[in-house]
Amino acid sequence: MKKIFLVALAAVGLAACATEDTIVTPQGQAIAFGDAFVDNSTKVIYEGNNKVEGFYVWGVVNDNVPIYAGAQVARNSKEYGAAWDFVGEVPARYWTPSCTYKFAAIANGNAKTVVNGLPTEISYTLNATDPADLIYGVVSAETNESGTPIEGVNTNGVVAFTMNHLLAKMYFTVTDNMGADYTVTPTSIKVTKAEKSGTYAVGTTATNGTWTPGGDKTAELEFVNGAQLIIPVAQELKVEITYDIEFGGTKISTGAKKTGTIASTSYAANTVYHITATIGATAIQFSIDSVSGFGTPEQGGSVTIQ
Repeated sequence: MKKIFLVALAAVGLAACATEDTIVTPQGQAIAFGDAFVDNSTKVIYEGNNKVEGFYVWGVVNDNVPIYAGAQVARNSKEYGAAWDFVGEVPARYWTPSCTYKFAAIANGNAKTVVNGLPTEISYTLNATDPADLIYGVVSAETNESGTPIEGVNTNGVVAFTMNHLLAKMYFTVTDNMGADYTVTPTSIKVTKAEKSGTYAVGTTATNGTWTPGGDKTAELEFVNGAQLIIPVAQELKVEITYDIEFGGTKISTGAKKTGTIASTSYAANTVYHITATIGATAIQFSIDSVSGFGTPEQGGSVTIQ
């Protein structure tokens, strides 16, 4: 009897559902990500046509409910500001009514510490032969009662980060005091004793965090072909410049070297440092130190004067 009752109850429930009016709510708009631009763009150093190809994203809804935990996003030839693609199997997440969202994006760094679903520390290691521009961005978003984003998306409805450089950029200009007939050509500009790693503690905004050096001052950076990235902490750097010299178009000296020091400087993130190095030379000068005597007089003969 009990089984008959359960079946009958199920049938009643089914009949009731069949006679009720059903309100069908459309599925919410899926959250999508793009990259608006890199702010103050300065290898990879992102500038000009050297575009960001991807990043990792973290996101929370209503302050502390994680919805993304380091999901990888790739440009895949898309334009900045368009919806980019997730890499791998990333479950879709949707805009839901009357909610607030926070998103954070990192390219070329690692989330060392994550608190309440968002990175609070970012670790970075400098690779001198393959520089990677560490960039970071945050976006806050909000939806209205219908689940439509009213803040935090661009005209395409995409969460588009403004990415900020967390490293400093450095480049060199080499001059000389040898005049127009001489041409000095650097063949190597090497900076040594640079910090190799560091940790960035995220601040209240994308740009007001603080760096802590890793303490390993073994990074060697080569600048002869352009700019390099440095970890923006206080450090004293050693410089060695190797160069050739031409005179009148003919090479007369090869592999000459000069060394120097860039005094301890507290470098700042998102800042460009232009270093000017002057190759000095000692001008050739002439003087007379003494005039030697004419020597011992000798008999020179005689002459008759009339």
